[in-house]
Amino acid sequence: MTIHILTCVIIKGKSVPNCNAEKLRCGEENLNVSANLPCRIVYVVLPASLNRCRHSHNHTRTTNFARKMHFQRMNFILSKIKMQSGRIYPFPALPKSPLGFLIPDTPDIYKMAHYSNSQKILIEQIIAETNLSSEHLTPELRLHLITQSCRLWTSYPQDSPFLEPFWAFYWPGGQAVSRFVLDNSHLVKGKCVLDFGCGCGASGLAAKVSKAKQVTFNDVDEVAIEAVMLNGLKNKITVDNVSTENLTGMPCQHDVVLVGDMLYDSQFADEVLTWLRGIHESGSLVLIGDPGRFALESHPLRASLRCVGKYELSPSTVLENNGHTQAFVWTFR
Repeated sequence: MTIHILTCVIIKGKSVPNCNAEKLRCGEENLNVSANLPCRIVYVVLPASLNRCRHSHNHTRTTNFARKMHFQRMNFILSKIKMQSGRIYPFPALPKSPLGFLIPDTPDIYKMAHYSNSQKILIEQIIAETNLSSEHLTPELRLHLITQSCRLWTSYPQDSPFLEPFWAFYWPGGQAVSRFVLDNSHLVKGKCVLDFGCGCGASGLAAKVSKAKQVTFNDVDEVAIEAVMLNGLKNKITVDNVSTENLTGMPCQHDVVLVGDMLYDSQFADEVLTWLRGIHESGSLVLIGDPGRFALESHPLRASLRCVGKYELSPSTVLENNGHTQAFVWTFR
């Protein structure tokens, strides 16, 4: 569903000087605002099918009319919009365009107007410290990643605003699982999918693109979940089910479980593989992406896996991952 951002001006709050008179029409209701009136901006998110609003300039001063307009009438207009769309969010202090309040090219971050201030700060940090990258096995997905041109690529850990930004790297196993899902969409179409240790969320987003019925993005790092939401927004994919629980060892009701490059430590790999084998035995499909790390290759359950996909990694991914040149997708026999 296409989303449009529209602006509506409320006569309350901080004065905004040097503002051209604007007119917002919504259905049969007209709202006229003149220059130098105390007002703030409310951003209204409407589905495209309900977008019946038009913006136009009104250079006639309507000061007397605007000053007499009751705030209750403003609320009535906004309530009418809210009944149509179900979404209406305040977002103060947005930058003005040359047309005053009218900002037709609103950046994606402003669509997150319902986020808390701390979430907005975190999202701004993610945007500032990463690049949108398509240089990986799934160029269909643009992802916020730390690349060689980013400040954090050569910074010390203490200089990073993020504690452990594993989500900011598109690990080889995650790339392989995501590519495999996109190339074999029938495996997830109409299914309930779990992206375990989702990181940047690419595998779950690939499942969404492949028309999975429902996708749960799981990562114990809350910053990763914010990055997933941002990546979903950038790719126009709805992320509506997230989890920060440690799901290892817990019952799993999903039809498909995606695991991208989670077997990096021998002890943790043992816990995860034992859990995944139980999920497989319960009838779910388990797809594991890995570039050949020792924790998987040396594990006894490695013999219970069969390879269903093999991919050559890009030069930049090879550089980031200690010379691993390939990534594989495994499932239980």
